[in-house]
Amino acid sequence: MNVSATLLTNPRRITLRLVTPGVLGEEISFVPATIFSFNAFRRNAIADDLALRAYRARTVPTS
Repeated sequence: MNVSATLLTNPRRITLRLVTPGVLGEEISFVPATIFSFNAFRRNAIADDLALRAYRARTVPTS
């Protein structure tokens, strides 16, 4: 899975690109809840968390 987040659009979107397409397709986009900030380049905590989870799922060996 690949996680991408828009920075300079309003509203900001997160897109998940799935390795295996599901019932909703191969891409899922949504608008996450955000905290108001004057910093337009602030990273989205939800997108960062999803990207970290996807990375861990790919790299952690299965038992």
